[in-house]
Amino acid sequence: MPAACCFRRFSGAGSRTSSLRGRPRLRGAGAGFGSVLAGHHGFPVGTHGISQYDTFPNGSLRGIAATGDQLTIANQIFPVQPVTALVYVCGPSPNAIDFTFSGMGTPSAVVQLAIQAAIHYEFLTQGEPIAGSSVDLSDIETAIAGISGTAGFVINVPTGNIVNVTGELPTLGTITYHP
Repeated sequence: MPAACCFRRFSGAGSRTSSLRGRPRLRGAGAGFGSVLAGHHGFPVGTHGISQYDTFPNGSLRGIAATGDQLTIANQIFPVQPVTALVYVCGPSPNAIDFTFSGMGTPSAVVQLAIQAAIHYEFLTQGEPIAGSSVDLSDIETAIAGISGTAGFVINVPTGNIVNVTGELPTLGTITYHP
């Protein structure tokens, strides 16, 4: 496997003269500074501004190996990530929210699709996988009220604002229409 190198900049290296620049590197060359990593190589000599470097084979276990969708994301991030960063990616879980409507009968298929789109839009704009915020039920009601064929509707479920939950995004569950 090819080896990749991670370099760390030595702060203030540009302000030293060439004769002084090499001294700290020579003192720390060889065994790593207390590092137990076999790939840690201390200070490379002859590289201006680089204080130390680590080598590791691509694909080494520096975390959990990515598979599936995570591997697809990792393959996109790897070429553009910062040199020393270990990037973690995680996706939120769906939080299905069911709706029950009354007062408008069973709307036509076109109106039902418009209602679904209105709810989905509000979830998209206000939903977030972080606790402490919510999707306002009044915004969903306003969006549905603007759809032709929904006059007199009442949202029976949910009964209040939809609270965002850590690690979850609100998604549309089952919609039930009562006369």
